[in-house]
This record gives sequence, structure tokens and C-alpha cells, in this order.
Amino acid sequence: MNMTSDPDNQGQRQTLQLAAPLSIRSVEAMHEVVKNALMDHVEVVVDIETDAVPDLSILQLIEAARLYAASVGKSFRLQNPASVSVRKTLARAGLVSKDDADFNRFWFHDEGSR
Repeated sequence: MNMTSDPDNQGQRQTLQLAAPLSIRSVEAMHEVVKNALMDHVEVVVDIETDAVPDLSILQLIEAARLYAASVGKSFRLQNPASVSVRKTLARAGLVSKDDADFNRFWFHDEGSR
């Protein structure tokens, strides 16, 4: 997992670039990175490689971070809409049919996408 700060935003934005493997083996380290990014920045952007196949533990961590950020007034978003592999994992977890506009906006960048 790589991290880069956006210099055009005076360090207020942190971009987390997530590359394979994205599995339960890396979730503890990823938790620390996400937690620190949310503590230190107003906006956190998650960029998941298009060909990465994150397992459910990674998506659960991202979803928990999204909810936490919203509760403390911070911005936490995906750089791009969920890839096919992410959508498949969300579907297997039973989350894609979730009737939640914020969830759909976050994962799919479109209120109506499921």
C-alpha cells in the first residue's frame, strides 16, 4: 500500500493508493494507515487499483472508515467507482442491494447504481 499527499491542497488531503494483495493479512496495517490519515487530514481519498481483488475484510474496513469519517465531519471517498471485482465482493457480502444513498454514492459514485 502506497500513500501520497496532494501538495495542491496544503496537506489537507491524503490519497491512499491500495495495491494487491488486499486481504485479511494486510488489514491490520491498512487499519493503522487509514486511522492515521483520518486523524491527520480533512479529506482522505482511497484509490484501489483497478485489477486489485480486495477481500471482504478490506471492504469492511473501508466501509467502517467511511461511516466514521461522516460522523466526525471529514471527507472519505473513493478515487473511482468500485471496480468489477469490488462490486462482486460487495454483492457476495449482500451489500450491493443496500438501499442507502450515501453507500451508493461512495461505492458507485451514483445514487441509483447498485
